[in-house]
Amino acid sequence: MIFSKHKGPIPPNAGILKKIFKTSCPFVITLLITFVTLEAKAVETVKVGVAHFPPFYDVTPDGNVKGLGMDVIQALNELQKDYEFVAVPTTPRRRHQMFVEKKYDMSFFDHLAWGWDKTQVDTTDVYLSGGEVFITAKKAGRSQSYFNDIKDKSIAAILGYNYKFADYQTDPETLKYMFNITLTKSPEQIIKLVSSGYVDIGVITKTYLLRYFKKDANARKTLLISDHYDQSYHFRTIVRKGVKPSADYLNQLMQVIRSDPSFAWIKDKYGITW
Repeated sequence: MIFSKHKGPIPPNAGILKKIFKTSCPFVITLLITFVTLEAKAVETVKVGVAHFPPFYDVTPDGNVKGLGMDVIQALNELQKDYEFVAVPTTPRRRHQMFVEKKYDMSFFDHLAWGWDKTQVDTTDVYLSGGEVFITAKKAGRSQSYFNDIKDKSIAAILGYNYKFADYQTDPETLKYMFNITLTKSPEQIIKLVSSGYVDIGVITKTYLLRYFKKDANARKTLLISDHYDQSYHFRTIVRKGVKPSADYLNQLMQVIRSDPSFAWIKDKYGITW
């Protein structure tokens, strides 16, 4: 391609286009302009908030993000070319403020009960269900009844997360007033605190726990897991009202990802059932 001195690159077909504009009727010129405009249409960037929430988002100390949510973002970008979904790192405590500041417009694997204003957001259909369970160290005579009343026990949980047993309260000082609670930054730390006997009970996502057992089979033998959830997950995507793509369009994309065999590697990788 040849570059002009003042206006940058000159298309190889510039002479042809010039002749067309000189000889064509206005209707043809309008069609040509429309075609060129559509061809040059930029892909829209869609900002997705991602906070540490293994196995959905696993944010490493160096800032890299991996996990089920990132694989879904990759699949969405492969599935269509109108939008490019990009991850915007945040934290469990800052994510709502960043949304208010319009640093991002969508949050996958989320729940309306986790602090969202229904007047400001739309939601997709539910695409994955699950929940959080209680864990404790296995000991002689300890059974499921141990989980019936946790107020008199020491608890490990993750800073900034919404828990049903705490009425979805996230303020650290309030939680420490309500419970004998240790707040950590990762579910792996919760397992270690429980296994070491530092705390009596931990609260952890069952999807993460089952994946952890694949890495450390011995852990399954040393932990007692509650038969009931602290809270059940019915994951949706939270979408800022008025932005594109809409929640309805995301429903269509997620349906393809959940049902098309070419994306089966996602559920197989994490052992989930859509």
